[in-house]
Amino acid sequence: MGERYKHPPPTWFLAPFGGLDRAYFDPDPNFGHLYYDTKLKKKVRQTKPIRPTWTDRQVRVEWILEWYKHLYDNSNFQFSGAYLSGEDPTQPSLGTGGSRNEVRGWRQNWGALLEQGWGLWPIYPAFANVGKTSGQEDVKLPLDWNETRIARGVSAGIHIKFLTSKLPKDNNGMVVYIDNENGSTETMIPYYRAMFQEMQTDRGDGRPPVRAGLYIRRDDVNRVLEAFPDVFLWLIETETKDVKPVPYGKPYLTPVQRDATGQSRFEIERYPITRWQAHYMPVGRQCTLIGESEGYTKSIILSVGKGDTKALSIPGWDFDVSFVRDPRFPQGGPRFACHSEDPIVYSAFAKSGVTVAELGSQAFSVKEIEADAPLSRLGQELYSIDRSGNVVSTSKPAAKASDWTRWETVVPQGDLRRIRALSIARVPGTEFLMFWITTKNKIYVHRRLDPVRTQRQPNQWESLGVWEVGDVHPFTNISSVLFKGRAWIFFMQKMGDNLSEASLSVTPWHAQGSTQLGPALKGTHVATVATENWLLVFTINKDRYLQFTHAHLDPKTNTPVFSGLRNALIVTSKSGPNEPKMHPHTRIAACIRDPMSIRVAAFASDGIPCVFDIVFIAGAARWERAGCTLHPISENQTVRTTSTPRGFIVSKAWTFNPYGDIALVQKDARSELYCAGACPDRSGVLLRRIGEKEPWLRMDT
Repeated sequence: MGERYKHPPPTWFLAPFGGLDRAYFDPDPNFGHLYYDTKLKKKVRQTKPIRPTWTDRQVRVEWILEWYKHLYDNSNFQFSGAYLSGEDPTQPSLGTGGSRNEVRGWRQNWGALLEQGWGLWPIYPAFANVGKTSGQEDVKLPLDWNETRIARGVSAGIHIKFLTSKLPKDNNGMVVYIDNENGSTETMIPYYRAMFQEMQTDRGDGRPPVRAGLYIRRDDVNRVLEAFPDVFLWLIETETKDVKPVPYGKPYLTPVQRDATGQSRFEIERYPITRWQAHYMPVGRQCTLIGESEGYTKSIILSVGKGDTKALSIPGWDFDVSFVRDPRFPQGGPRFACHSEDPIVYSAFAKSGVTVAELGSQAFSVKEIEADAPLSRLGQELYSIDRSGNVVSTSKPAAKASDWTRWETVVPQGDLRRIRALSIARVPGTEFLMFWITTKNKIYVHRRLDPVRTQRQPNQWESLGVWEVGDVHPFTNISSVLFKGRAWIFFMQKMGDNLSEASLSVTPWHAQGSTQLGPALKGTHVATVATENWLLVFTINKDRYLQFTHAHLDPKTNTPVFSGLRNALIVTSKSGPNEPKMHPHTRIAACIRDPMSIRVAAFASDGIPCVFDIVFIAGAARWERAGCTLHPISENQTVRTTSTPRGFIVSKAWTFNPYGDIALVQKDARSELYCAGACPDRSGVLLRRIGEKEPWLRMDT
């Protein structure tokens, strides 16, 4: 990274991943070259990336797939935009011409790109308020828009689920980003509301429900978040104050020339993700790659094929940066797993495979682990998911041992839902329990009896089948906690037929049915913590505030009695709470400081970690929020003379990844806050030792 970017402005969040912006699947190697137009009777530049004389489409597709593979293997690009379009023979069309147009060939090659390693950013060409002078005829609003926009929204939702159902592998809960490149969003809100509700509805027809995303300009963000608080956003911003705009033009690139590392590099740090006035961190943003005059090497902007440097005369080319490597299932890395006071274990993805390590220990490569898969730690055992969908585990003989055993399959390939949700609980002296969500949105249970008590093999798990607890929401996460000798499970449940709404629900293993505790964001993460006498649960509500409930055990019924869900905030003025809202997709972590005090961490809407202090009010027999502190990165602080943990250094020119994991660990009298960290081409672990007068620390992964 250049000297200029070692101290980025406070509004910049440096993205770890870069990718292609919807390159066509029918390229022409002569794209960008001059040719003689017989109609115009002059030389013009070839602007359409389809060679007119290249009639065999299959040859073109095979050629571009080879080019994509070469690009993935020899660059730092990780994902590609991909149009989701095509005809639905069962649906009368109320959609756009672009949504029915399948000439780009994305759906047919979806599986091949995933096999190559690409993450995909699915974009649906919906209607957009583009204005009368726009050349985008395919998406212009029809004359009867006000009368038909609700019906058109429902039709688009059905169409999207049909297209998704024809893609390879499980796509339940995939995020589809609706394209709205121009114009005010206000007239589009009813259209989006009808579309999103249909997208999220499971009608039992084999078309999986999917989550809603929007590809929009920054001026529309606040209005959209008011209407759809948990929508995934991708910003159309090709400019920053440091990068001037360029005329339209998209030459294809090819990694013909490489740097000393053997890869073509793309200066992602020049195109950060910014908060702008919305103070909301999107999944990613569009950028513009500028020509050689701005300091880029010739190898970056070259036409496909022979790499003719004449293509440099074309002024710009669009690409994207993101916090995640696969925008279909937005999950930032590295992943964390922690248990009690054991060192945190992390996993980090690279094109060569996944590496796993305890903090401060030597990392080891595990190529078979699925990229971005969750980690669960239970004492000296570690669990994750491999690329075939098996639940796998490794262990080590003692806390101070450095060597983990080989990963082995403990739950053979089942039907784990692609939005991974896995939780493991231990009932001491009795059993280990594993809970996960299936593709049919059911909670499935495996059990392992205590090996000391039963003389069984340590990893001998048995299937207990589906646990009937009610209508599980298709986008739910899952969390388990041990309280008063029983495992308690928390998840999101349907509220009627409208899947835009969901309720936090709880049930003890192995009761039938569940208890709804109150509404929350349908995809919210859940953190649970249990003291000797109290059970506390934390989620995000539809206003994007942290909320919690607590319970104590009723001695008469031997069941927890929960308080109502309430916001973890203090209203300081008549105008409302003067506190940060939480990011709707934040992970949540909690730890016990002492029997009367708990800390909770989550990412605020602007991507800054926020730590809440929750204390017990003895006279009122309830828990209340006592404080809320933001922890931004400040590079002006210097490290104290106290030693830093092994492998950590002061964090400079790194930012937080609000789509990544977050963890809180209590060590003696000090709380340690861990977050996923982001830097161009790299990810890492960020550490803040709360109470210490020192800056954020980081460790590369």
